[in-house]
Amino acid sequence: MRPDPSRGPRRAPLASLSLAVLLALSTPVAVAQSTAARASQFYEDALQRFDKKDYPGAVVQLKNVLKLDAKNLSAQVLLGRALLEDGQVNAAEVALTEAIKLGVSRAEVVVPLATAAMRQGKPEAILNDPSFATDGLPREPQFEVLMMKASAATDLGEFKIAMKVIEDARALKPNDATSFRAEVPARIRMRQLKEALAAADRAVALDPNGAESHFVRGEVLHVVPDPAKALAAYDKALALDPTHLGALVTRAGLHMDANRLDAASRDVAEALKKAAKEPRALYLKALIAEREGRSAEAKAALNELTAQIDVIPPAYLRYRPQTLMLGGLAHHGLGQREKAKPYLEGVVRAQPGNGVAKVLANIHLADRNVDAAIGVLDGYLRVAPGDNQALLLLANAHLGQGRAARSVQILQDALKRGDSLELRSALGLSLVGAARYPEAVRELEGVFQKNPKLFQPSFALASLYVQSGQGANALRVAQSLDRQFPKNARVLDLLGQAHRLRGDAAAARTAFEAAAAADPALSAPRINL
Repeated sequence: MRPDPSRGPRRAPLASLSLAVLLALSTPVAVAQSTAARASQFYEDALQRFDKKDYPGAVVQLKNVLKLDAKNLSAQVLLGRALLEDGQVNAAEVALTEAIKLGVSRAEVVVPLATAAMRQGKPEAILNDPSFATDGLPREPQFEVLMMKASAATDLGEFKIAMKVIEDARALKPNDATSFRAEVPARIRMRQLKEALAAADRAVALDPNGAESHFVRGEVLHVVPDPAKALAAYDKALALDPTHLGALVTRAGLHMDANRLDAASRDVAEALKKAAKEPRALYLKALIAEREGRSAEAKAALNELTAQIDVIPPAYLRYRPQTLMLGGLAHHGLGQREKAKPYLEGVVRAQPGNGVAKVLANIHLADRNVDAAIGVLDGYLRVAPGDNQALLLLANAHLGQGRAARSVQILQDALKRGDSLELRSALGLSLVGAARYPEAVRELEGVFQKNPKLFQPSFALASLYVQSGQGANALRVAQSLDRQFPKNARVLDLLGQAHRLRGDAAAARTAFEAAAAADPALSAPRINL
C-alpha cells in the first residue's frame, strides 16, 4: 500500500522533534557520566602519585577531583594527608577539618589532624582540644592519638600526664614497642636514666628488628654517657635501616666527640642525601668544616641553617628545644650574639639543665651583663651541680664583679665533690682576689708542681713570690715560665724582678731590656730599668 502523500510532510517534523527531545533529555546524564569518569581518573592518578610519594602531584590531582565533585569525601581526606606529607601543615589541617564537616568519620582523620597540630607546635591542643579525645575511637587510632598525647605532654614538661597516657596506651597494646619508645624521652627529661634504659631495653626485646627501638636505646646510652654502647646501638639501628636519619646524625655526633672526622663526614653526607635541609646534619657539617680549616664552608653551612630556622614560627619552636639550640649555636658560630640569645634563652626556659646555658652565659659575659650570666649559671647548676666548666664560669663572673669571697666559696664547695687542677687553679686566683695571699700561694704552688705549663696560675704565683720578697722561689717559677713562654714581655719583666731580688743586677737588666724589646708599649720594663 502506498503511503499517503498528504501525511508525509507532517511525520518528518515529529521525528525530528522526538530526536531533539531525546537528545535534550540525555545530555545531563551523559555530562554527569563524563564528569564522574574524569573525577575518577583524577583520583586514581592521585592515589598512584601518593603511593609513589609524589605528594605535590597528588595534591594537584585531588584539587582537580574536588573542582568536579566538591563533596568527594575520599578525595578530601586524601588531600589532607597529601598536604601533610608535602609539608603544607596549615592547609592540611583545613582540608581535614573540611572532611569532618562533610561527614567523614572522626576516626578516619583524627591521626593526621593530630599530626598537623603537632607539626604546628600546638601540644596544648593535642592534650585539651575535644577533637583529639580518644573516647569512642577504634583501638588503632586511639593508640596512635595516645602516643601523640604522650609526646605533647613531654614537650610541655607535663611528665605525670605523659606517663599516665603511656600507661593507657600500653593497656590497649601491651606488647607494642611504641609505648616503650615513647617513655624514653620523658624519662630522659626527668633524668630517670635507669628507667629510660629499662624502657628502651623493653622496646628492643619487643621489636628486635626495629631500627627505632635500637635508636632510642642509643639515645639513652648517649646521655648516660656510655659512648661505646651508644655507638653500638646506633650501628645496629643503621644495620636495620641504613637511612635512619636520627641514627645517622647522632652517630656522627659521637664520631665528632672522638675526633673521627672522616666517619662523621660520611654519616653527615648520608643524612643530607636523605634530608637536604636536616638542621642537625647542617650544623655538624659546619663543625667538621671548621675543624678541618674550611672556614668558608663552615660559614656557608651555618648561614644555610639559620636561614632555614629563622623562618619557623615561634609557636612551633617553643616546644622544640633542639631546633632552638641549633639556631642559637649557629648564630653564635657566625658571631651574631644578639640573634643567638633569644634561641638560647628559649632552650634554657624549656630545659634548665641543658649545657647550652654555658654558651648563653658566655654571651652575657661578652656583653658585660655579668648579673645575667650569673643568673643563667645559677639556674643551670641547680640542675647540673657537678659541671666544673659552669662552676668556673660562675666563680670567674663573681670574681669579675669584685665578689672574691663568693668565688672562693663556690670553688671550695666544688672541690669537696671532686678534685680538679682547673678548680684549684681558679681557687688560687680567687684567693689572690680576696687578699688571702698565704692560702693563694699554697694552692698555686700545688698547681705549679702538677703542671708548670699553665700560664695564669704560674704567673700569679711568681708575682706573689716577688711581692713577698721570696727571690729564690720567684726566680724558680719565672725561669720555668720563660722556658715555656719565651719572648713573652710580661714573663721577661717578671724574670728581671726575680733576678733583682736575688741581687743579680746584670741578669735583671738583660731581662728588662729583652722585655722592652719584645713589647715596646709595655711600660713596666722601662720603669724597672
